[in-house]
Amino acid sequence: MAPLMAARVVHNALSALLLFPVAACAATGGGIGTYSTLAYNEESGDLNGLEVALVPVDGGLVASVQIAEDGINELHLARVKESAGLFLFSLRLDDGSTVNFSMKCSPKSCVGKYAWGKATVKFTLPKSNGYWNKGGSEQLPRSRRQ
Repeated sequence: MAPLMAARVVHNALSALLLFPVAACAATGGGIGTYSTLAYNEESGDLNGLEVALVPVDGGLVASVQIAEDGINELHLARVKESAGLFLFSLRLDDGSTVNFSMKCSPKSCVGKYAWGKATVKFTLPKSNGYWNKGGSEQLPRSRRQ
């Protein structure tokens, strides 16, 4: 009887250890994906909006962020911290300024804000395939297509 009991205890312990990473991913699963308002403006020839892709990596989440607003169009990566259901991360822009993000995501959208200098910008980003995955480059002027 003892070997059977020991085998059952080991089996239960291994099952719990194997399920832990799955449960951890499921806890953040509502936010994983791409959320975007990026759009090409034919009249001005500019790309406008914000796109955030939350990607699971070893050790947590990373945000890929493209900001195409107020004269900037930059792409950045940032480690994401999760606190009480909020995703928090900071970007350092090419001009040296910092943008601090705070957002809450569901399977359908992310609602949040970013602070850049003295401005605080609120946003709602619908879940999306992402601008670049929807043939976005076909909408750019020929001179900017690769």
